[in-house]
Amino acid sequence: MTRKAIIRKEPFSSDGTPTNKKQYFLIWCIEALKRHKNISGSIIYNKLAGCGCLQFIMECYDALHTQGEEVIVDDIELFCRRRGVVF
Repeated sequence: MTRKAIIRKEPFSSDGTPTNKKQYFLIWCIEALKRHKNISGSIIYNKLAGCGCLQFIMECYDALHTQGEEVIVDDIELFCRRRGVVF
């Protein structure tokens, strides 16, 4: 009995970007904020979710993921601050 390789296609979003890349980037952003602010990941997640920043990160993936960690964290903090969320 021979085994055939199973090829799994990555799910793609409507703009053609692999969805999991955006999800991994979102997790990376939460971890980066966690490191910079010394706050638990669940608190960071809840604050980002509460002000719509998770959607912002996903929608701005193409621009954000090309930046360095400091710039990304600053952009996320600015987005949140403008919506009344402070870390």
